[in-house]
Amino acid sequence: MAHHARLVAAGITTSRISRLVADGRLHRVARGCYVNRASYASSDMWTRFRLRSRALAMATGPRVHLSGWSAASVVWDMPTIGRTPARPQAIRTKGDHRRDIRGESITPFGRVRTVDLSDDHLTRAVGPDGEIATTTAAWTVVDLARLLPVPDGLVLVDRATRNGHDLRAELPSITGWLGAPRARWVVDQAQPNCETPLESIGRVPIYVFDLPHPVFNAWVGIDRPLYRVDELWPWHGVVGEADGAIKYNNRPDANDIVRQQHEREWVLQRLGLRIVRYGWKLAHDHGELGRRFSAVLADQPVREEPIRWWPDDHGTPRAWSAADQPLPGPVGMTLPAGWNRALGRT
Repeated sequence: MAHHARLVAAGITTSRISRLVADGRLHRVARGCYVNRASYASSDMWTRFRLRSRALAMATGPRVHLSGWSAASVVWDMPTIGRTPARPQAIRTKGDHRRDIRGESITPFGRVRTVDLSDDHLTRAVGPDGEIATTTAAWTVVDLARLLPVPDGLVLVDRATRNGHDLRAELPSITGWLGAPRARWVVDQAQPNCETPLESIGRVPIYVFDLPHPVFNAWVGIDRPLYRVDELWPWHGVVGEADGAIKYNNRPDANDIVRQQHEREWVLQRLGLRIVRYGWKLAHDHGELGRRFSAVLADQPVREEPIRWWPDDHGTPRAWSAADQPLPGPVGMTLPAGWNRALGRT
């Protein structure tokens, strides 16, 4: 990323910069901000979006803070899911009286909203182009969760809580905003034990079908914690396994991976566990995955005692307590209205 002022300081004249743009050597991503056109053209859409977001931060200065997906992807390294936004996003607070305050400013290079927000939700971070003004990680996620489809929001709140951010403390700042009830619902369901976006999205059918809640990433074994499973229904002896895109071809350790998987499967079967596996395609088909979960849970009657499991395998692993143990039946969960569609531009 190069800024006009830096190029001029390096001895490249303004007319030369204009010729490089006209010749297709440089591509303008924001006012006075340029990238190599060939590199930009060969990049995926999210990489382009991050470049344009960094350019927006450089072009607008320290009083405009990256927000939404721009802050989430550039500054806070959150998982990028769904469609790439049409424009980078940022906010200006109503306390900035240096310029005419309007509700929203939209240009081809970005969208800047004017919001009533205290400085507690703003910060600065060091990026590859220098210091970036941004909304905090927690506020960024809560702001996105109010507008995103619920499955996408769960991915973000799971990651943020896993990283130690207090999302509930941010909820009062969006009271009365569009999607505030949705954000509260999604934050209340945050599961820091869900380690991947696939696991987060894969639990949506639990809410859709009002199934019993599982334990996430519990450890099981014959007499000690041996294997961790993504979802465990201990009263039914059922396991949900999110199978990511692990590639076996052209890997020198492919045989070892397959052998380990077979050994793991043998131990889980010895424990009497039924397994439901799903990948990305099935995880997004909430109806089909929910029917599979429902069918297997129905086949496995509730036991008198739940299967033995451990919350961790560190040192002398602690056994679960009564507070850890989920209920054997549905808990009456209701998804927010319109949960599977976005409420506004993100």
